[in-house]
Amino acid sequence: MKHRSSQRLTGMPDSQRMADMIKEAVRTWEVGNYNGLACGPDIEMNEEIIVVEGRADVINLLKNGIRNVIAIEGSKIPQPVIDLTRKKTTTAFLDGDRGGDLDLKKLIDVADIDFIARADAGKEVEELTKKEIYKALREKIPLNQLGEKRTAAPAQEEAPEELDEASSKFLTRLLEDLVGTRAAYLVDRDQQIMTKLPLSELSDVINDFAGVYAIAVDGKISQPLVDIAKKRGVAIVAGMGFKERVDAGQVRTFVIEQQEGA
Repeated sequence: MKHRSSQRLTGMPDSQRMADMIKEAVRTWEVGNYNGLACGPDIEMNEEIIVVEGRADVINLLKNGIRNVIAIEGSKIPQPVIDLTRKKTTTAFLDGDRGGDLDLKKLIDVADIDFIARADAGKEVEELTKKEIYKALREKIPLNQLGEKRTAAPAQEEAPEELDEASSKFLTRLLEDLVGTRAAYLVDRDQQIMTKLPLSELSDVINDFAGVYAIAVDGKISQPLVDIAKKRGVAIVAGMGFKERVDAGQVRTFVIEQQEGA
């Protein structure tokens, strides 16, 4: 009995390896061919596509449930990819290194790119975990926003314009309402509250809302908070003072000091 049990236990890693090999074979089998380029099976039927650098990137995205992906596979952007980008909403999902920078420049020059997603600095798309893949795609930015950052940088030294009295009063009321809640409000351009959420969830939940005009927080304004606002095109960040000196760029900041009875 002991001998048989021992055989069974030592055989388990082999079984696991076999299962992994089968999964990998299935994933590889799912890799399609679109005019000679590695792609996922949904590349033609989906109205949105993701463009990556190589076949290994395609396999990693397939492994993690993303099937509308195609690789450029080479130093020159293939015409089939260019044609697809002109017909479909396109996200360029590229490595977080110099190679990714070069691929992005080439794509922008010849293709119709709508959004840009990047792996973290120094990482390649083919090595990302599922969590890292979906985080990068959630944080994609519109191409025109990238252009704004490039062209507007010199103007960011200028002081942002002052808020009008009505906006200042509205933000003050929001901040006073938030005191002690450790929460945040997302507000649209018409001063309508879109949602109230825990501060700890702000960086993730804001991606679920389009048209956020202002963020009001029960806390001090920090550089990471301002960076979230920049990335999402938010115009105003309001808080209870500043945690640190921040580079707000084109984001306007509004603060009140916390005080009893405010």
